[in-house]
Amino acid sequence: MDLRDLLRVLRRSAPAILAATLLVGGGAYAWAARQPAMYSASASLMTGNNTYANALVADTLAAPPVLPPGALEQAIRSQKVVSDVIARLKRSSLPDSYVRKIASDLEAELTEGQFKRFSVRAPVESENGGVYEIRGLAETPDAARILTSFGVAAVLAWDQARARQDVIRAQNILQQQYDAVSAQVAATPRNSPELERLRQSQAEVRQALTHMISLRSSVGDSLSIVSAPVTPRDPVEPNPPRSGLIAAVLAALLTGSLALLRHLTRPLIYSPHDLQGLGPPVLAQLPSLKFRRGRPVNIIQAGRTGGWSKGISFLGLNLLAAANHRSPARIVVSGISGGEGASSVTAALADSLGKRGYRVLVLETEWQQPSQLAIFSPAGESRPAQADGGASPAEAQAQDAVPETPNGRVVHLSPNVDLLSAEQVASALQQRRQTEGGTVNLSFQALMTHWSHHYDVLLIDAPPLGRVPDGAALAARCDGVMLVVQSGQTAFEAVSDVVQNAALAHAPVLGFVINHAAVPRLATVPSVTSALPGGGLPHAEAVAGAYEGQGRTSVALPSRLDTLKRE
Repeated sequence: MDLRDLLRVLRRSAPAILAATLLVGGGAYAWAARQPAMYSASASLMTGNNTYANALVADTLAAPPVLPPGALEQAIRSQKVVSDVIARLKRSSLPDSYVRKIASDLEAELTEGQFKRFSVRAPVESENGGVYEIRGLAETPDAARILTSFGVAAVLAWDQARARQDVIRAQNILQQQYDAVSAQVAATPRNSPELERLRQSQAEVRQALTHMISLRSSVGDSLSIVSAPVTPRDPVEPNPPRSGLIAAVLAALLTGSLALLRHLTRPLIYSPHDLQGLGPPVLAQLPSLKFRRGRPVNIIQAGRTGGWSKGISFLGLNLLAAANHRSPARIVVSGISGGEGASSVTAALADSLGKRGYRVLVLETEWQQPSQLAIFSPAGESRPAQADGGASPAEAQAQDAVPETPNGRVVHLSPNVDLLSAEQVASALQQRRQTEGGTVNLSFQALMTHWSHHYDVLLIDAPPLGRVPDGAALAARCDGVMLVVQSGQTAFEAVSDVVQNAALAHAPVLGFVINHAAVPRLATVPSVTSALPGGGLPHAEAVAGAYEGQGRTSVALPSRLDTLKRE
């Protein structure tokens, strides 16, 4: 699948994507507009490495431990801080309804682990300190400011308690040592030489304990307020345009992804069994051609002696039988969505019919990407030359029957095979419409009648019917259309749509060609012969019997069928 296929799927699904986008976006907008307004206030706290430039200050104050990264975010969501905030709210001047609502939300958020009332934005690099931003969310501007203030106060209290933990722990240890030494002093006799040493140790421990008690009241905090919260003016929630836009974008992405997923998982064509139920038979299965590095695949050679030789031979017979052996036969060859190889099949089929004595005219109607000349003359090879350096009398007569165009007459491709390029066909259509008027299809039908006087078969290389549905109207003015599908790539739904469109345009679908078939059944006569007189005969004889039974004649046609019987 290429980008064009994806874009085509999205374009085909555009109504559903647009409807889902408008519905979800509008619903999100309406829902957000009905939500109560929420206000947000913020405060900033700064933390540093806790070093003091003044030596006197450094000796007087005990430096607290550095705040580790992520500690503040976890602290404001801890049970201790949340309980402190709730206790402060109950003592505040806020209405009881707001207090109960905020306290209930904080307790629920604490249980669920998803906080909305409080949020913390940490500095990018918090290892060496930085500025933290604390935000509080409430239903009124005053409630938002008060909630943020209480959150900051609770965090500062937590930080102060954390900073004093080491001092308190050291004080407790010194107190235990002092009590132990005092007990030893009381138990030692007065005349013991150990008494003096114990009293000296007791004095040292008491001095250290006194110093630790003084540090407990002078320990510094690792956090300090940079900016206090202020009363907000505008609400931050809800924001209906933003909510609607986000919901609409998500709905469009989801709907588009579902459309692509459905397209990627659709049933594909792999074998004739997959085409059952559509009606037209499978005329041939063609294998994948081996690609030589540095050289393009020679389609003409493949149709003559390569992997396509038998399949193309059967295809020619089956196709003429499906077209009821009209002379001249006018057959449209088209694909489904492009890339199936319809132009390659047209070229190989024309060359095969030409080698069997049929006079074939190939008409290109793929205006944007004409390819027949490139197929008959691949890079590095010359196009087949005319016999004896010129055209045969029949070929010269056929060329004389073609009207003059600004781009010349038919191009001789191979024995009994001529080409009118897309540029020539377009020029001839333009000239006829200027002189006689009428629609494009009527003009083309008249030109085909004029061009087919000296040919047995007209093959119209048409653009994919799945992309250019107008080709079905063209096929309605011919004997029918042969559809080329690609094994493992063409979707059954796409083929079904093309067959239905052809039926609506009254264009007979003569059959299918499965290109790139994994296991081609080239030795099996397709089911199209079962509808012919003598369906149990070998294929060539069935074609001959059906043709002769209809009593039709054509230039040298019986002799060509005799040749097929002998083969």
